Amino acid sequence: MALRRRKIVQTVEKLDAFSKLPEECTVTSKSGGTISLLTFALLAWLVILEVHDYLTDSSLRFTFHPDKDFTAKLSIHVDMTVATPCSMIGADVTDATKQNMALFGRFDEEKAWFNLSPRQRAYFDRVKEVNSYLRDQYHSLSHQLWKSGYSTLYGSMPSRSSVEIPDTPHDACRIHGTLQVNKVGGNLHVIAGKSIDIGIGHAHISMIMFGSDFPNFNFSHRIDRLWFGQPSSGIIQPLDADEQIADSSNMMYQYFITVVPTEVVTKFTSTTTYQYSVKELHRAISHEKGSHGTPGIYIKYDFSALRVKVSEDAEPLWRFLTRLCAITGGVFATSGIITSAIEAMVDFICCRRQAKEKLHAMESRNMGECCSLLPAETSEVDSQGCTSPLLVVPDSEEPGNSSPLFINGFPASSINTPYVEATEDTGR
Repeated sequence: MALRRRKIVQTVEKLDAFSKLPEECTVTSKSGGTISLLTFALLAWLVILEVHDYLTDSSLRFTFHPDKDFTAKLSIHVDMTVATPCSMIGADVTDATKQNMALFGRFDEEKAWFNLSPRQRAYFDRVKEVNSYLRDQYHSLSHQLWKSGYSTLYGSMPSRSSVEIPDTPHDACRIHGTLQVNKVGGNLHVIAGKSIDIGIGHAHISMIMFGSDFPNFNFSHRIDRLWFGQPSSGIIQPLDADEQIADSSNMMYQYFITVVPTEVVTKFTSTTTYQYSVKELHRAISHEKGSHGTPGIYIKYDFSALRVKVSEDAEPLWRFLTRLCAITGGVFATSGIITSAIEAMVDFICCRRQAKEKLHAMESRNMGECCSLLPAETSEVDSQGCTSPLLVVPDSEEPGNSSPLFINGFPASSINTPYVEATEDTGR
């Protein structure tokens, strides 16, 4: 059994395509260590960029499906300010089921001033500007907000400081809160007088008290938020930061809203919310001029039969891992090629320098051996520091006679120098 296991292990070892060199066979160098540090730094940077792209670089896919959820409940979030005291107006919600409005609850009413403080005005104008910009010019930012997972884009309006509180009485009413309503068409309205339940519906006291002769009501209003369902950061609602200033009294403002159920599914969040489109109309109520009706603010909403699903089309995990492996292998292979090229260049330059040094050393050694055969006192020193032999020609007593040459006092024949004849033309 042990022998068979050993054979299996040996067979598996033979299949190893990644053979390893023993540690004593490897050589390290300063240049190799420097390139290794640069390689690891570059690899870490590329991996971080790749992970960031995988988490953030994705597209959104929009699909449409029939909305089959008819029995669901949804919430309406309202935060608006009307330029009329709270004692003179009331806010209610009714729907197509004709249910008792008390089942939905009531909005909170808070005394306020319609004119904003400088800090509040700066905040409101900024939100209005950003919303208009996002809706009209830069829709792709909403995609990033959808993928970010944040629940809100803005903070709340700053409260008034002690020095910003006006000395005048409250002239407006802030209506805010959340109501749970049926998923059917309905009407959210703010009109003159408080509402009372009369069994088959409801009526407002102002209609009973004044009939058709309404006093001058100012229905200038400012809508900070109007949402359906849970708020989503990627949806910029059309009526957020909307302001209407009435140029006459007893105005009727009508908003016709089509609500579209929206399901948002990203890598990190999944939520169901609602977005809507709106059409706005307004006119002054004047029975003398034939413009009949009840002044107030009417928000009539209905639901679309289609549901929008927004899903994040992310890259598959296996493709992301494949890219990481390709980056890692490519960086290491490229660094190996660069290291080999640098080492070859360095070796080439160093070999040429060593060859020149060896040649110069050989020439110097040969010159030194030649000079060592000559006595120092009978030689001259040249520019390279080596002594040159002196050539001595003896005097000739008679023309035509020749005498042997002497070099540094030695006969030329003794130092293996060719015999040179002295003639009258040579001189000394």
